[in-house]
Amino acid sequence: MRSMKKQKKIVAIVLILILAAAGIFVWRHFDSKTSTQGANTGADKGINYSPPTKEEQESGDKVKDQVIKTQDQDSKPQTTPANATVMITDAAQYGDTVEVRSFISNIYKDGTCTIAFTQGSLNVTKEAPAYQDATTTICTNPVIKRSEFPAAGNWQLTVSYKSTDGTASGTSAIKTVTLK
Repeated sequence: MRSMKKQKKIVAIVLILILAAAGIFVWRHFDSKTSTQGANTGADKGINYSPPTKEEQESGDKVKDQVIKTQDQDSKPQTTPANATVMITDAAQYGDTVEVRSFISNIYKDGTCTIAFTQGSLNVTKEAPAYQDATTTICTNPVIKRSEFPAAGNWQLTVSYKSTDGTASGTSAIKTVTLK
């Protein structure tokens, strides 16, 4: 029993010595890092803490001027509107109404869509708001009564779009719609 107590004491002493040695090692490791960081002159790391030379200052000024110039160009509004791709997905007579469904595939801005039907010298035009959807701009589907068209037959349809801010516009291809 005494030998068991003696063994436990030896194990405890060995553990204390190991922990003490590890503590000293960790303390010295971190102490040496913090003491060299504060006194770092840059010579050992290749870092130059001295003020910039005249050439370095001029080079930095040129880069700043280029960045400012680029930012100024990016913030100016476009002078020529972007070309909007207007697509008509459906245009037909459904009972007493004529429906037109269209969207703009490459522009994501609110705006106005103008739906224009022509047959010879006859015209029927409606405006509808356009709004941003998840991946396109949708022209809302206006309710056009068949009675608003003065004649039956084939009508030529185009849908035009213009963004609210005036930076994008476009017109669809012509689609023929037959009204009864």
